[in-house]
Amino acid sequence: MKGQIFILISVSVLISVFFLLSEIHSTLYLPPVSDYSLQNIAKEYNYLLAYSVEDSYYEIKSNCINFCKFIKNNYPDIELFCLWTRGTNTGIANFFDTNLSFYFNGNKFELGQNDSVDLSGTNINFSSVVNFTYSPKSEVSGVIYLINNQKIKLLKIYK
Repeated sequence: MKGQIFILISVSVLISVFFLLSEIHSTLYLPPVSDYSLQNIAKEYNYLLAYSVEDSYYEIKSNCINFCKFIKNNYPDIELFCLWTRGTNTGIANFFDTNLSFYFNGNKFELGQNDSVDLSGTNINFSSVVNFTYSPKSEVSGVIYLINNQKIKLLKIYK
């Protein structure tokens, strides 16, 4: 009788471990996005811009869009948009799950999901998303905004 109870308990523990294995695996290999993770993303974005200073506007654009695609592919719950400038050329990429409305030099624009646009000028107003106006202070600058857990937060500004 004791042997049967031992076998039943062993089988129960084994089945429990089997069902918990997928949860343990996802926790170990797919950690939740934390503020620390977001700061690492911001750090990488700043490196991306810093090392693009000598590049042409279109290389900076390509690097930023590729970086945003990388973030979206690896952190699917994160919504983001970023912008970059070089002189008076400004680019905006929308990686929100919805369209992004903004004002640029007084004109209203709407940008679709996973879309980007190139504009000439530097006065951008994102008041439709968040009370935020961005005017670059240097030759090359950029900003990244993220939505994490339904909150919009300014992650980092590179100047």
